[in-house]
Amino acid sequence: MKQLSVLLIFLLLGFYSCKKEPAPEETITTEEVAPTSFTKRVLLEDYTKHCQYCIPVNALVDSLKDSYPNRTLIPVLHGVYHSTQISFYDSMDVYFPFSSFPKGMVNRTIATNSGSDDGKYIMTKESWISNIDSELLKKADFGLKISTKLSGNSLDIDVTTAGLKSDNNIKLTIFIVENNSFYRAVRKVVTQNLGDPISISKNELQTNIYSGVDIDGLSINKVSVVALLHYFNPSINEYEVLNVNETLAGNSVDWD
Repeated sequence: MKQLSVLLIFLLLGFYSCKKEPAPEETITTEEVAPTSFTKRVLLEDYTKHCQYCIPVNALVDSLKDSYPNRTLIPVLHGVYHSTQISFYDSMDVYFPFSSFPKGMVNRTIATNSGSDDGKYIMTKESWISNIDSELLKKADFGLKISTKLSGNSLDIDVTTAGLKSDNNIKLTIFIVENNSFYRAVRKVVTQNLGDPISISKNELQTNIYSGVDIDGLSINKVSVVALLHYFNPSINEYEVLNVNETLAGNSVDWD
């Protein structure tokens, strides 16, 4: 009987030692060398609703996007008081209250050289270009690349980040964008609405993995993934988007 008990113990130990552990949601990648520089890109967030004054802005945003090469301008639309509205708007409205539409934010930084918009995070479309140009002049200390794998209506997303310096206060936000009848609308936020906290170490690569993202009901061939690195610290009014990148669902995009 004693021998049988010992045998059972060894069998159980063998079973658990061979049992595969689930893949971590966050890993440090070491086989690739971190970039020594990053392309600076700007996020334009257009907050709009379905009205006669808002729809023409879509054409403006489209022409703006095409006028900046190499995806240096990545615009997204947040639908408000419309079927495309999601909980993200309610979260952001706490910190950036909107009283009229269409309005937008450029990298979530305050407007400069913009007349009555100066000092405001929320600015009119007339102020977008000058603030986009100002943001593009800034050095990019952080960057990100995106890899996605599509299986039916399920999307696996890997976002790899790196920095020229260390920072423990950065957040990662991932949007699912549908470029359909309502221009480049954010249809889902994969992370927390205000971003998932991450820690970037100088010259180290870190990959955050989000598996099985459901995109059922969307036009899959018109879906893209937008990932942004940013601050979100209301206590000191620090919200700046540090860099952003985008790829079509099922595709990948490198640092540049």
